[in-house]
Amino acid sequence: MNWKNLYKSLSQRTGVPEKTVRNVISSYWDGVKEELLKNLSLKISKWGSFKVKELKPYSGVNRLKGEKKEYFKPTRRKLVFKLSKKYKEYLMRKS
Repeated sequence: MNWKNLYKSLSQRTGVPEKTVRNVISSYWDGVKEELLKNLSLKISKWGSFKVKELKPYSGVNRLKGEKKEYFKPTRRKLVFKLSKKYKEYLMRKS
């Protein structure tokens, strides 16, 4: 499902105009982004948690070209989502 289909589906289920649904979801994700930038983690009860994980820098060798040159990748950030135990169990029962 893409964003457009999600907006349409929620709009039909709730009877709320699609534009309003789009604004609410957009505001929600903006809030999630802001919180992750401040605290690097966010827990949503009974649903799951987001965490920004720092990846260590590493170096590698380009073996496809046969070069033995070292390539350095700097520290990066990665967003990780972990589903809550209750919600995971619910999804497993449904499938």
